[in-house]
Amino acid sequence: MKMTIDNHDGMGQVDYSAYVDAEHLPKLKRRLNRAEEMQAWLVSEGAGFRVPASGARVLLQRDDGYKMFTGYLTAAPQQQYLGNAQAGAVWRHALAAIDDSRLLDHNAPTARIPFTYRSAGDALRTLTSDVLPGGLDVSGVQDLGYINQFGASSQRSWSEHAQELATMERACYRVHDSKLTFQPVGQRSFVLDERDARFSPDGLMLAQPDRLGNDATIVGEAEPTTYVRDYFIGDGTTLGFYLSRSPFSQDTVTVFEEEFAGTPLSPTLWYVTDPHGSVSAGGGQLQLGGGPATVALAEKIELAGGLRMQHGQVTFGAPSSGTLGGIYNGSIADGNCVAGFRIAPSGGNCAIQALVNGTGVGAVISTQPGHQYALATQLFANEAHRVHQTYCSSAHGSGSGRGGDSIAAGMRVVLSVHDVDPNNPGTLALPATVLFDDVLGAAPPFATYAVADGPNLHAQVAFTRMQRMVNAEVRSMIPGQTFRTRLAGALADGGECYISSAGELHFYPPYPPRPNEQIVVAYRASARAIARVQDANSIASHNVRADAGRRSFVKRMSVPPAFTSADCENAALALLDDTVQQAWAGEYRIASEDLPASEVLPGDGVQVAAPSRHANFAAIVREVEVQVLSLGHDRSEYVIRFANDAAELLAAEFSKATLPDPLPAAFTTSGPSSGMYLPALTGTQVTEVIATEITVDAGTEPQWGGGIEVRRSDGGWGATSAGNLVGRYGGRIIRLPRLSRIQDYLLRQYDGSSPAKYSRHSALVHVDYPL
Repeated sequence: MKMTIDNHDGMGQVDYSAYVDAEHLPKLKRRLNRAEEMQAWLVSEGAGFRVPASGARVLLQRDDGYKMFTGYLTAAPQQQYLGNAQAGAVWRHALAAIDDSRLLDHNAPTARIPFTYRSAGDALRTLTSDVLPGGLDVSGVQDLGYINQFGASSQRSWSEHAQELATMERACYRVHDSKLTFQPVGQRSFVLDERDARFSPDGLMLAQPDRLGNDATIVGEAEPTTYVRDYFIGDGTTLGFYLSRSPFSQDTVTVFEEEFAGTPLSPTLWYVTDPHGSVSAGGGQLQLGGGPATVALAEKIELAGGLRMQHGQVTFGAPSSGTLGGIYNGSIADGNCVAGFRIAPSGGNCAIQALVNGTGVGAVISTQPGHQYALATQLFANEAHRVHQTYCSSAHGSGSGRGGDSIAAGMRVVLSVHDVDPNNPGTLALPATVLFDDVLGAAPPFATYAVADGPNLHAQVAFTRMQRMVNAEVRSMIPGQTFRTRLAGALADGGECYISSAGELHFYPPYPPRPNEQIVVAYRASARAIARVQDANSIASHNVRADAGRRSFVKRMSVPPAFTSADCENAALALLDDTVQQAWAGEYRIASEDLPASEVLPGDGVQVAAPSRHANFAAIVREVEVQVLSLGHDRSEYVIRFANDAAELLAAEFSKATLPDPLPAAFTTSGPSSGMYLPALTGTQVTEVIATEITVDAGTEPQWGGGIEVRRSDGGWGATSAGNLVGRYGGRIIRLPRLSRIQDYLLRQYDGSSPAKYSRHSALVHVDYPL
């Protein structure tokens, strides 16, 4: 075994084996999804010794060529004076090194928008390329499962990102010998069998810790709940209207903002296809000088919640053909365009038309020379997330975790154009022209975005911005006309209204609701996501005498996060996959020549077969310590520590949570919530308001044997509670009493089963009309 060190002094890898302290031989520590560490000690005598430098590259290699350790010194060696010898002073040098991940952690990850619906391996490869372009062989990085959203932060190290990805996918990574590997735990495995001739019974220690849990309550983030519609009436002067509930999302968050400061465009934000060099950026403008060319966002976008996309202030320089601000279901092509702006020649100018589901629809705007056209898209999806989070366990590994199913959502799309004449400042305050305003019933969960795509575009784009905004759809109707969407946003961007952080809908002075103009605000209220799941079989098997058999725990999910109650339920199911099993942990101490495999690494699977100890279980190696015993004979002692997921969870991180009693009603592992609820009445709306009565359309006919239950507050649902009950109705059109200026009613549908199934979330109608 040799130890070589490269001090980056032009000498290359220098053999330091002769200086290794025979009384303190190298020691390695390998931990699952952590940097591998090595401690070593050198003894020098005289002035000819070259003290290793901080950052020097260190290799510990067996005689057969296998590299036990590759890495870098974390600091200059600590020196200990041992005395004098014939050649001079004798010093012991204590070396501390970590593996090749040290290079990755030296550079901060590039700030970028969140990875969206990418495989975990693809995200890890991209992060690795960001911090160390071309520095590692990444061919050993497997794709594994998809992650919905994963934020990369320049304030966290590469290792912190890798650890989180590994936890989400129940995977392990290693950075060794300039190679990065990322794979499911247990992909490599070995057997510890007490009947093996090389087995060391003295070296094996086993434990069965009491980790039983069969009643799991999981707390997540705030989730959208009640489907709210607030109804107001204009009087020609009032500009502010207070919402009945706090919307699920009250803050505007900028996903990205591009000012086009210079060429090339950032590859972490954009990818550009430009075979003829017709695209450039600088001076605050994206220059499009022909084509074909495509400028597209590097990540997909999730079509969820409220999304405001300002595609830029566009000035056309010549007749053009192409699409601006396109949202695509799949590859970038007009036939795949969910929503965008089609640009076509119109004499010496251009024509702008809405492009929806691959077809030009609605009115056409003809451009004028020198004018600036602010193109904007507003999306309002009635779901805040379009894919459920995925949770892995020993029974549901990477790529087959619990959850991960898509969430259907309707989505209102509003495409608008704000025509600004730079020579007429008053045009800044004019309303934008709406080219399209309608609901798309089957919007894809994720889409590709291109600010520009086309065969022949001649334009300057001043900026591009994408924001997650308050997911509240504001619509109004002047008597005798039809409903239209009121554009939310800044006044200078063509906006007519905004919703404040205090929950007030506020119209700008130029756009007050007219007398008797009906105003409808549709949004989702919020509550903490939570779910409780029990394993009835486990509880029953432990129900002995006075022991009820239930082992409860309450946890708040951290990794992977839980955004909805369905996520919390899937997380609880994944945890119960493991926590109801018998917990096993152990340690095996063995000499290298008797190892049960050529090498043992954290993340390896181990099958323990020890009948004399009543042990037959599978586990995952969590930690390996290697103490070199002899350099000359390539001998080491291994201490292998392992545990199954029942003893140490692999695919989740959480913190303890305390909830007020009573805990929520429990689902069971054999009766998940998916079969316990009916769809919410998302189409509920008020159709008429008079002095004494409110007419409500529930949006769907009741199920056979069921009906629509109406209550004054959101609780007590079911046949046994009548305290806040208004009534149960057998049709979708419901007439309810109006008792005051402000009136609230909540609705859920139920079926004819026993006990009856109800909607999971309520629909709320709030009427604030003068009597």
